[in-house]
Amino acid sequence: MEPDWPDDPELELAARRFRLEREEDQHELESMEEEERDRVLDLPFALLELQWRGDRVRVITPDRQFEGTVVHVGDDFLSVMTAPDTYVDARTDQVSGFVVTQRSRDGGRAKLVRDPKRFIARVREVVDSVHVQCEFGARGGVRVSGRVLRVHADHVAIRSNEGSEWLLPLHSLHYMVRNERRETRR
Repeated sequence: MEPDWPDDPELELAARRFRLEREEDQHELESMEEEERDRVLDLPFALLELQWRGDRVRVITPDRQFEGTVVHVGDDFLSVMTAPDTYVDARTDQVSGFVVTQRSRDGGRAKLVRDPKRFIARVREVVDSVHVQCEFGARGGVRVSGRVLRVHADHVAIRSNEGSEWLLPLHSLHYMVRNERRETRR
C-alpha cells in the first residue's frame, strides 16, 4: 500500500516515529494488563485453585501444622479435611504458609453457595452441637478443646473438655479443628 503523500522524507520520518510510539504504547498497555492479572491472582484465588484441583496441602500455623485436602476457601479462611469427619478451618491471615504436598489428578470440589464466607460464620455452625468436638488454637500457643457455646462479634465462648468456660478473642484465633464424628448408641 502506497502512502497518500509523495516521497517526502519529513513525512516518512514522522510516520516512522508515530509507528514507534504506537508500538511502545502497545507494549506499555500489554505490560499494564499483565500487572493487573498478577494483582488479581492473589492468595485467595490461588487457594481456590487448590480446592478446584483437590490438592493436599500442609497448613502451617504458628504452633501447629495440618495436612489434608482443601475442601473450602472462604473470604478469610480455608478448610482442609485431614481425616474422615475431621476438618481444620484455618484463618488465612493467621497462617504462616501453605505447602502443596500432593497434586490431585482426580479433580476437587467446586465452590458451593451454602459454604460460609467468613471464619466467624463457620464457628457459628457448630454452636451447641453435641456431635461436634472442636479444638481452637490461638496466639501464644493456647489450645482449647471442647464445645462452642456462643459466638459473639469479637469472641467465642467454649466449654472445655475439663469443664472450664473459655472466652477467646476472635482476632487471636489461628484455627479450629472440627471432629464431626457421630457416636452410635448400642
